[in-house]
Amino acid sequence: MAQIKSALELALENTADIVGDKAAIKRKELEEQGRRLASKFLFDPETTSDELAKALKETKKEDRGPVKTSTIEVLLSNITLPREEVDEELLKRIEEGIAVVTGEKKQATNTLDQLTQFFQQYLQNREQILDHLKRQYQPQLDAKQEALSRQYGQKVALQPEQDPDFMQLLNRNIGRLEEQYQQALDQAKGEIRELLKL
Repeated sequence: MAQIKSALELALENTADIVGDKAAIKRKELEEQGRRLASKFLFDPETTSDELAKALKETKKEDRGPVKTSTIEVLLSNITLPREEVDEELLKRIEEGIAVVTGEKKQATNTLDQLTQFFQQYLQNREQILDHLKRQYQPQLDAKQEALSRQYGQKVALQPEQDPDFMQLLNRNIGRLEEQYQQALDQAKGEIRELLKL
């Protein structure tokens, strides 16, 4: 006859595998410490690179890996394709942080200088696509303006950005451009991770 188990016995069996993994908990705490260091460094203008270096140095040697890794990840997550203009001040701050964490100042400077140029080229390409599409779409926009003017009995002026068809065309083309540049940006971030041997 099968033995009937109590609810407590069943609960103990189901939770037998769940043991407080002290190493995993400590790692999470160290990663959180790294995220806090990076955020404070990036967004508190009073925090200097020397203070970041000191905080990393004060971390136990065996604990520095996770702290540095999460610090770099926060710094890298703030490198994104620009919408309007390149935030050179933020990039400079990220460069300083990467140099402190990796100890590779020259490489960090070179990489971030290249990213600044890369972002400027990206913005130029976005502007070129917008200008090209506006010229290409102008005959269709003129036809829509004329039809609306006839319909309402007065002159109607439309901007391309007001036309859903134009915006769909623009978003599709900008999306392709962003995809190409995002791949190159991800590759550059990978090179930065290599500095830390992540």
